[in-house]
Amino acid sequence: MTANSIVLQASPCSFYFHFEEIIGALYFGGTLVMLPSNGNRDAQYICACIENQQVTVAFFVPLSMKSLYGYVQDSSNNYQPALQSIRRLCSVGM
Repeated sequence: MTANSIVLQASPCSFYFHFEEIIGALYFGGTLVMLPSNGNRDAQYICACIENQQVTVAFFVPLSMKSLYGYVQDSSNNYQPALQSIRRLCSVGM
């Protein structure tokens, strides 16, 4: 991460990894984009947030990443260009 990073805080605060998202962004002087409660469960909302905020770093648990991938691959959604700002996509947890 760098000062230019825009980090999506997608993990619920009850999940230990949210600490990495928040502290990582703030430590390097980046920008933190926080999803509302249960916002991490809506692939359409996540895609729109990534596009609107030009998110560059995102961490997802494998199940959420699979859901997001499936949503983006659906040809009727046209969200593939929306994710062009992502520079680092990490899968964490189980």
